[in-house]
Amino acid sequence: MFQKTILCGRCTKEGDLKYIPGSGMAVYENSIAIDRGYGEKKQTDFFNFKLFGKTAESASNYVGKGSLVLLEGGFQNRSWDKPDGTKGYATEMVANTIKFLDSRRDNVGENYNQNFEPSGLDPQGFQAIDDDDIPF
Repeated sequence: MFQKTILCGRCTKEGDLKYIPGSGMAVYENSIAIDRGYGEKKQTDFFNFKLFGKTAESASNYVGKGSLVLLEGGFQNRSWDKPDGTKGYATEMVANTIKFLDSRRDNVGENYNQNFEPSGLDPQGFQAIDDDDIPF
């Protein structure tokens, strides 16, 4: 059996870095938003993910709300007993690798615009270009 998952999206919050008691292993938890579709049919999916060890510590230093990341790993299911006696279930990605596609400092400050809209577009969303700009 084989499972490999690659997700690319923006972090939805500041992540949580914790250490497992006893082993001292670092665990970083966050979630990412990934858009699919476009226009009026555009929808956003949210996925929780975890990182462990040195990768977790690096992520806590460089990833913030709005950071664009690429994750590689796989999904895992887990269950637990809730205090009310019912079972709780969660599916989350356990990532082996994280790639920082923008820097944390790019995501702070007054000039950061997560919903960038280019200027000079016609009503259909196209921009006119001069024939001299076409390379063929």
